[in-house]
Amino acid sequence: MMSFFEISGLLGCGVLLLVIVRAISIYHAPKYFFCILWIVLAFMFSASLFVAFPPVYIWGFSICIIVVYFLISNLQNRKKVKRSIPDHTPAICNWITAHTKRKYDVRVAERIIHPTVIGNLHPIVLFPKNFDRKDKIRFLDELAQQYVYIRYFTQIFRVLIFVTLSIHWFNPLVWVMYILSNRDVTLLCDMLTTCSSKESKYCYALSLIKKSDTYNKTDLNDRK
Repeated sequence: MMSFFEISGLLGCGVLLLVIVRAISIYHAPKYFFCILWIVLAFMFSASLFVAFPPVYIWGFSICIIVVYFLISNLQNRKKVKRSIPDHTPAICNWITAHTKRKYDVRVAERIIHPTVIGNLHPIVLFPKNFDRKDKIRFLDELAQQYVYIRYFTQIFRVLIFVTLSIHWFNPLVWVMYILSNRDVTLLCDMLTTCSSKESKYCYALSLIKKSDTYNKTDLNDRK
């Protein structure tokens, strides 16, 4: 029977193969194709626990990482939600009424830089208090992107990949998997957000540029 390290190394070869395929066909293959393959690999890595149990120090370290991560994330998210207020503006209410695939809330928070989604089962979209609501096109595009994250359960995808990383933290190829899979799910959501029309692509590109400018200004202020 193969050891836990041997199974992890073998699955790491699968990651390496997918990285090569991704590099060759990233501009030709559908965006969801790579996300599906990452999910399959993540389940295979997790299933390795039932084939060969890892050494105690690896198991203990993995559990510690997972517990600490979720505790810190939960505390930070609770703090953000506690400091936020519900957003019942007409634009938000109309949007929620028209998009009912999943139940979610939209709130306004002060100490965040860009819109973000918090929670898996009962997601909450947080918008910065100083977000420019006058630019309705950009505002709706940002809301559409966050809704895509919620509708397609991307938070659960990220948790699955993180748990895989926590178990196989000693395997460098799993770190590569963690980085590229998160990048691919973001690209997929961007594609789903902008696939409706050329105007949406243009407006969403502008929103990304503005978001990048916000990051740069924040970095400069921090340096000062």
